[in-house]
Amino acid sequence: MLEGVNRSWYDHFATLCETLPASIPSLAVNLLVTSRGYFDNSLRKHLVKALACGVTSNANNFGRDADSQSSFLNLDNDMFLWYQFSRCSFNGSQFYRILSRWHNLQREINEYLLSTRVKKAWLTSYNVRHNFTSPLRIRELMADEDRLYHSLISMIQSISEALDEVFDRYTVTEWIEQNIYPTVLELEELQRNAQRLKTPQIWPRRPFAPLVDLQRLGVSLYSNHSATKG
Repeated sequence: MLEGVNRSWYDHFATLCETLPASIPSLAVNLLVTSRGYFDNSLRKHLVKALACGVTSNANNFGRDADSQSSFLNLDNDMFLWYQFSRCSFNGSQFYRILSRWHNLQREINEYLLSTRVKKAWLTSYNVRHNFTSPLRIRELMADEDRLYHSLISMIQSISEALDEVFDRYTVTEWIEQNIYPTVLELEELQRNAQRLKTPQIWPRRPFAPLVDLQRLGVSLYSNHSATKG
C-alpha cells in the first residue's frame, strides 16, 4: 500500500521507505475509491485502462462473473496483485513484476538460512565458534547454497535494470543495498563458515571449555562442586 504521495514530512536521515513503481496499482485503486466513493465491479475498466493492461491481461478476467456490488480484485489469493496485473505496462511495471520473483526467492533463502543455521545441528553459531562439526553434514547442508547465491546475483541484475527505467543510480543502489545486499552477505558468510568447518581432520573431545564471554552475562563457568574439587 502506498503510504502517501506527499513526503514533505519524511525524515531524510531514514532509509528509503517505499519504491513508487511497486505502489502504482495500489495508488490507482486508492484514487478510484476516493474519487468515486465506492469500489465495485463497475470500475474494472477504469482501473485496467489506468494501468495500461492489455486485452489478455489477468486483470481483465477478474470479476467478470462477480456481482456488480462486489470487488473484482482477489486479495485473498493475490494480496499484492502481482498475478492480476502481471501483464499491465504502466511505468515501472517491469520492476513490479520482478518483485514477485524477489519475494519468492527471498522467502526460499530465508527458509534455507533458518534451516541451515538454526534448525539443523551442524552449522549453527555454536559449531562455528568451536570449529567443530561433521564435514559430511556440511556438504549436505550446502547443496543448495550455490544455486540460491547465483539466483540472488541474477536477481540483483534484473532489479537494477528494471529500476533504471524510473530512478537515478543513487536510488537504485540504495534500494539494492537495503533490501538485497544483506542477504548476499549472509550467504557469503555461510559459505566461508562452511569452508572453514570442512578443513579440520582432527577434532577435540567434548565437552568444550565454557565460553568465557558468558561470565559478563552472569553465567558461572564452573559449578561449585568443580571449583571445590579443583
